[in-house]
Amino acid sequence: MNIQKKRSKNHLLWTIDQQGQLHFPLRGRIARSTDAAATAWEHPIALLAVMLLCAALDFIMFKQLFAAILYDAVWIQWFSILGLLICFDLAPIYLGLFLKKRRQGYAVDGWILWGLAAAFLAAFSGNVALRIVMRDVVLPDLTQTSTSVMGSVQADAAAGSGRAMAYALFAAFLPLGTSLVSFAVSYLTANPLKSDLRRLRCEAAETAEALSQADATIAEYDASADHLLLLQQEEDQRYAAARAAIAEQMLLHCDYVRERIKEHLADPAALNELSKPRREELLQLSAHLDHENEQLPAPIAELAG
Repeated sequence: MNIQKKRSKNHLLWTIDQQGQLHFPLRGRIARSTDAAATAWEHPIALLAVMLLCAALDFIMFKQLFAAILYDAVWIQWFSILGLLICFDLAPIYLGLFLKKRRQGYAVDGWILWGLAAAFLAAFSGNVALRIVMRDVVLPDLTQTSTSVMGSVQADAAAGSGRAMAYALFAAFLPLGTSLVSFAVSYLTANPLKSDLRRLRCEAAETAEALSQADATIAEYDASADHLLLLQQEEDQRYAAARAAIAEQMLLHCDYVRERIKEHLADPAALNELSKPRREELLQLSAHLDHENEQLPAPIAELAG
């Protein structure tokens, strides 16, 4: 039942709000469906997940490097990791975004592109140099404690040094791969022209709906020849309702005053007289006072009111 209601609601051509105005949700749905992602892999959430995964991999690699080098200064470790993450992940993402904007005709200064590229190349060069220089620290040779003969120890040491160099090169170029992936994802997903077109379509749909409501209101005014008379009748009804509410409030205050007077006098005869209903007399008196105030000049009527 709920699914059927949801489907029927999503396929409505028009709706009526509490004020009786027509709305056309189909226009907004068409504008949103036109700009929807073609596949799930092109959805912004999926692309964001890919970028976060690349940043997580880079964080692991940088954390291993600086934890082995700067184990005595933890805060320097974290600031170094943060700097490399900015250069390896944020710089490629913004570089892809600005390159796409420049290709689509937007004004993007060239020094911004060169600055982002230089920041990435500097961080990549520093990472490669640190990996090569600190290869034995990051991946120490575990064969140095071997009790084999001298030749076997030298062979194992050479093999350990070779493994350290291989891992250093792997760890140095892995962030390059993740940065290229982030750059490609940013370049492919960034589409400023499509974003501006989506915004203009939404604004056009809202403007068309507002024009439709204005046209419907004007048509209603034109169709009603005695519209002024209807408005006057509505005003008279509201005025009469307000006067009735004021009269009821006046009667309430009169009853309150009579109760206080009865409490003060404490006389049976007075209590009997004050307990009689006086609603009609009070309403007539109020109407008579209103009539007299209407005949007074304006300044005096204001003082009397």
